[in-house]
This record gives sequence, structure tokens and C-alpha cells, in this order.
Amino acid sequence: MTLRSLFPLVVIGLGVTLLGCPVKDDTANPEGDTDTDTDTDADTDADTDADTDADTDGPTFAGSMTYNTTDDGATVCDAAIDLVGTPYTGTCSGCDFAFAMDATVTTDDGTDDCYLHPLLSYIDYSYYVNMMMAHMDSYTGYYGSYSDAFVTGFSYDLSYYGAGYYPGPYFFVLSYDGGSNGTFTRTDDDIEWTWSYTSAQTEYYANYYDGCGSYLEAYDLSSNVDAGTMATGQSDMDCDGAIVDVWTFDATAGTDAYVAIDTIDSATAFDPLMWLNDPDACSVAYSDDSFDCSYPPPAYYCPSTLYTVTTDGTHQVAVASYGSCAGSTAEYEVRVDLGGDDPNLVLLADNIDRYDIVELGDFIYDIQGSGTITYPE
Repeated sequence: MTLRSLFPLVVIGLGVTLLGCPVKDDTANPEGDTDTDTDTDADTDADTDADTDADTDGPTFAGSMTYNTTDDGATVCDAAIDLVGTPYTGTCSGCDFAFAMDATVTTDDGTDDCYLHPLLSYIDYSYYVNMMMAHMDSYTGYYGSYSDAFVTGFSYDLSYYGAGYYPGPYFFVLSYDGGSNGTFTRTDDDIEWTWSYTSAQTEYYANYYDGCGSYLEAYDLSSNVDAGTMATGQSDMDCDGAIVDVWTFDATAGTDAYVAIDTIDSATAFDPLMWLNDPDACSVAYSDDSFDCSYPPPAYYCPSTLYTVTTDGTHQVAVASYGSCAGSTAEYEVRVDLGGDDPNLVLLADNIDRYDIVELGDFIYDIQGSGTITYPE
């Protein structure tokens, strides 16, 4: 059976942040309960245009930039960077200038959390290497066409990951005509640019989920719970996974607890998921796709698990929807079998918000640079 992420995936890119319940992921395991978004984005186009080689005795560039970021009003990065550009010897289609960049941090008054992103600072880092600065009157990339495009060029070095080196150049568009984040001006041989971005930050706290510092494994029983000694309860919920129901049962250490969630009607069938919490409220077992639901949803399966109880006390069964609903309402039956013992199955929380969402202060980028292009005599 497939295993998918238990909580919403946060896609973080340079300019677009997507939040919501993800498509099922066949490789991801359930994750923790806090996500913080502080990254930004513009347009990065994986093009490798090649026309004319830059002249090795062409113009040079000398300049500087300031790199400032704040998190909820508190300074994170406060850096000054000297920039030296030499003629770019690769290919840059349509470029009226292209420089291989050498960046040196001259002032660093930020915190230890400061990250000088290579696409903004021209400092090689990780798989971003061979940073370059270029400008072209028009540029067509993967995301569209741009005029008056001021770009950062780079190569990908993925050799550490066993994927090789890709010279490109690939381009990150800092500024273009009609763009909202960056500006670029040129007066004779002097150029100036800015890049500003505000990223709203959100933290998600999952209710009734706590890994307690441990990695949550999936325990799939691969069958429904149909023993004659089982206890059952029924409820309904939304389809999109925004809420959670929580049931409790009592068990003693050493008991094998068989737990399953099954659909009860073809009109309200959906794709359920569940996880178990021990008496300390630590999440100890997770199940998603285990067996064919009695009333199959449009896609996927029902969850079941066998968990050997380690601590006497009241345990929790949390139930949520992974979508794939036949209708607007998702109905289910929870089944618990303790081998003949009465589990005292009780619905503790009905239709509780699955997440507490905390809006944090903005993360703000403020990049300013300038310099002079010098042509050989």
C-alpha cells in the first residue's frame, strides 16, 4: 500500500507560496506540526540559450550592494557586498552585457540566521555555482517572455547528489518591464538595481497530533477489523481535511488493539486516514491505505492498524479526510477490537479544526545594488 504525507504540504518557492492539502505522496512520511515560510521567489527559467560567446577582453564591472532582511521587524541580514565582474566566457543569447561575478562580503551585522541567497547576492552556495550578472532587451524563458530583463545567471552543480554538473546558464529574473519586485536602471555606463519582497509567514499546529520527538511509522493491518468482539462508532466530517474527529478507547499494556476506519454508504464514501495517540497524547501509529473500503471512494482505500499497547490508559483515534469524496459529506465507522475487552469507545472531539493557524510577522527582503561598467580602450 502507498504511504502519504499526514499533514499539508507547504510548497516554498522564490515568490509563490502554496498552502493546502496535498496530492497523495507515495514516498513522504507524516511530518511534524510546525511549518514556517520565510523564502521568496521570482522567475527562474531553466533555459540554456547559446549564441555568441562573450569576448574575453570585453568590459568589466565594479560595484557593491546591500543585502537586508527583517523578520517581524527584527533584523536578520545586514550585509554589504563588494562586486567584481569579469567578461563572461560562456554563452548568453541576446545579452548586451554579461559578467562572471566575484562577490565579497565586507560588512556582516546580521544574525546567525542570515542566509545570503546566491541568486540575490551572487555568492556561490550549495548547487548554485558560477554566478553571473546579465541584461538583455528581451528574454524568453520557461515562464514567459520578459523585456528589459536584468538577470542572475548560474550553473547547477548536482555532483554531490550524483546527478552531475549542468553549466547552463540558467536565469533568475530579478527585474523586467512590468515586474513588481525588482527595478533596473542604466545611465550611460552606470547601473542600479533593487529587489524588494515581503513574504507573509504562517505556522500550522496540528491538533491532536504530537510526534513527541519520534518518527511516526505507518502500521497497516491490510484488512478490515471484523472480529465479533469489536466496538463501533459512527460520525461524519468535511471532505477537504480541514477538521478532525477524535475517539477514545481504554486499554491495558500488552493488549493488541485492532483499529480500522470504514465507509458506510456509497453516497458518502471518502478516503479516510487515521492515527493513534497513547495516554501521553503522543502519536504512535498511523494508517492510510490498508484495505478495500466497504463502500469504495472514487480513489484509494481505508486505513487499519494493529498496535500493541505499551501503557495502560486512554488512547485516542484521530480520523480525518484525504479527499476523494463521493459527495459533500464524508461518513465513516470506527472499529476497535481489544480481543474481547470492552474498549469503552467514546467520541471525544467532533469536527474540531485540524490545525491552529498562527499568522506571524512578515519576512522582508530589501536588496540594493549599483556599479559601473568599464569598456576596454
